Amino acid sequence: MRRKKAIPASLRLQVIDRDNGRCRACGIGDRDALQADHIVPESKGGETSLDNLQALCGVCNNRKQNTQVKLAIRPAVDGFGDYAEVMQARTDFLETLAEVRQSELVRLKGIVKAWRQANIRGCIIRNRLEKMVDKRKVESILRSTR
Repeated sequence: MRRKKAIPASLRLQVIDRDNGRCRACGIGDRDALQADHIVPESKGGETSLDNLQALCGVCNNRKQNTQVKLAIRPAVDGFGDYAEVMQARTDFLETLAEVRQSELVRLKGIVKAWRQANIRGCIIRNRLEKMVDKRKVESILRSTR
């Protein structure tokens, strides 16, 4: 497995400053807990650049995992933000992630079906899929399109 490159501290701080010191997903204003997250994951060809990074707290970044979702920059806030608003925003973020993941699954199943209709062999389909998604998801996609 390829090791992730560390995001330079100076770039991380630029991302956090640009994003008003808030998590783009839940809005918590805890600069020390914010991480620089790749919008387009490195595993999908995303670069480590200011344009491809967004500030997420550890909780939201762990939930996002390898999902490609770009979130809006939130306005600045004093302190950490309202607890109830942060918790509701995290719930909304989970719903957004579920929708994005479901639409990606539908898209991938359509691609696999098209490959099968074009008489592309199973091992080639598997290899192509492994370049597009996490290997753990490949078997599930292949089973659901038989």
